[in-house]
Amino acid sequence: MKRPILILICITMALVGLAQDGSSTGPETLDSLSLKERIFYHYDRSEFTEVVNACNKALEVYKATDDFFEMAGCYSILGIAYQRLGRYKEAIESYERSTEVLEKMKESEIALHKEGAEAFYDKNIRYTRNNMAEIYFAMGDYGESEKLYLKCLEMLGTPHDTIDYLDQALYLENLSIVGLKQAATLEDTEKTVRQATSVKQAEEAMSLSTQYGDPPFKHVSKMITLAQAYHAVGRIEEAMTLANEALGIAEMLGDPYLLAEINDVHGEFNAYAGHYEEAEKHYRQAAIIATENHFDELQLSSLAGAYEAARHFDKGLALDYLEQSDALKDSVFNEQQQQLIRDYQVKYDLAEKDHKLAIQEERNHHSRTMVFLLFALTILLIGLLILAMRFGHIRKQQNKALAKLNKTRNHMFSVVSHDLKTSVMSQNLMLDVMESHFDEMTKDDVYAKVLILKASSDGLKEKMLNLIEWMKMGMGNNKIQTTTFDLHALVEDCIESQKTEIDKKRLTVVNAAAPSLMANDDANMVQLVLRNLLNNAVKFSWPDGEIRIDATKENGKIWMTVTDHGIGISAERQKCLLNDMVAPSQGTQGETGSGIGLMLCKQLISRNGGKITVKSQVGNGTTIQFSINPL
Repeated sequence: MKRPILILICITMALVGLAQDGSSTGPETLDSLSLKERIFYHYDRSEFTEVVNACNKALEVYKATDDFFEMAGCYSILGIAYQRLGRYKEAIESYERSTEVLEKMKESEIALHKEGAEAFYDKNIRYTRNNMAEIYFAMGDYGESEKLYLKCLEMLGTPHDTIDYLDQALYLENLSIVGLKQAATLEDTEKTVRQATSVKQAEEAMSLSTQYGDPPFKHVSKMITLAQAYHAVGRIEEAMTLANEALGIAEMLGDPYLLAEINDVHGEFNAYAGHYEEAEKHYRQAAIIATENHFDELQLSSLAGAYEAARHFDKGLALDYLEQSDALKDSVFNEQQQQLIRDYQVKYDLAEKDHKLAIQEERNHHSRTMVFLLFALTILLIGLLILAMRFGHIRKQQNKALAKLNKTRNHMFSVVSHDLKTSVMSQNLMLDVMESHFDEMTKDDVYAKVLILKASSDGLKEKMLNLIEWMKMGMGNNKIQTTTFDLHALVEDCIESQKTEIDKKRLTVVNAAAPSLMANDDANMVQLVLRNLLNNAVKFSWPDGEIRIDATKENGKIWMTVTDHGIGISAERQKCLLNDMVAPSQGTQGETGSGIGLMLCKQLISRNGGKITVKSQVGNGTTIQFSINPL
């Protein structure tokens, strides 16, 4: 089945910058991590037994402090960890607890008339049910799995935006996989009808994925599902073509899970065709990748397939695969037993500690003089500790500031590099499609795809320019150069630079800056900030909307204002801006943004002695003001 979905709360937790490269946070710093950081430290390393331990400790704190938001996210992570460990009963219980907490939070916020609360929590509950459906699938309860996927589609209703359409594609894909499993137990007409339904669902999922720009690894996943559906109904050539294409893209992406899954599918297809030696090669490759990345379910599946294939041409090799499979099963069992032993050890240690405390209390009762001496010594030690803390406070603050700076830098580069990689991979994927089907494409088809590539290239260029400007600012290479310039003309230049995207959305941009208003500031900096803000306004405005750019002089400053009536900025993204963090987002027509532009604007304005303010409400547009120096 597919990898579980992290609900939105968990994504919010992850975006704080906890999912870093393994080399950035070594085991020697583990004790300094917070509860949440410990969870993701182990999660990123696929150490799911430790994830369970860290989640349970965190839940004790969250329950004691009634922190329902963190509690819901923690239960969801716990469900995923249990799922990866094959402890399905505990996984389902964890997901149910997460759903219960989300329902309570939803009722509470609806009662407070918080806008968007119902939609937000419904989406999280829907994602949690999707994960539960995957567990029932893994347990072989295909009927319950199908019910939950259908419930997800019912909760989704009529899609309204790109994310909704991609969620619909996911549920259709999962229903197709469940249907193929159910069809395997049916006969004659019932089997044929069920397989045909699975093909239709897989084709619709693939179409939505292509139309609404699924990330490459999710798109490849839907290609695999459609290939399996085609293979089930005897469309072997189409199935093999899709599987080969999926394998090529997965190799280009370097995604280990996809590579293991596709090799497993190739093994299945070749075994079905009687090409047992070729099937064994693919199953072996899948098992190797699964072993290296701790994908236990895939590893067991691949070893079982390799065993069945090898039986037809090499009995000794088949026996080796059988022994590897048995060893893996024993290993999983032993890990569970070791966890029980550790739990008993903790209980024993606590009992022993209580016993020692009781003995110590009895000794203290008979040694009053020693108590007074210890008390005096404690006071002295506390005094020395206070002095040491005062001397170390400055250094601690410096280390904290440096850690925050490094965390911000790592987080930003992580988000931006992912954004740039996704843009380049999407362009490359589209070019591959154009190259493969060029002879079949009309002139209009080619022109339409060139326009898409042009828009993607322009967005990539904007991200690169912002990143370069941010790096120059960090190295101190962008000195402030004050000049006198006409604000009205500068605004016109910015509007002209965005004309293609403005016309594409049929937007009206009003330049309300007075022609006579002159500024005495760094023109390049002001233009860069204004261009970024206008770019965001265009990106997050609905088609046929209006954007207004004002410039007014007040209290010895010129205040530039960019106002749109688009989707607005959530409180979480505004908080990221105030803390110099980047937060990825998506425009009204699926445009992507890393968030570095808005962060760059704030830092440039602050560096130049100005101020920037953000007023926004989700669904009601955004107004951003920043101050510059007048003539």
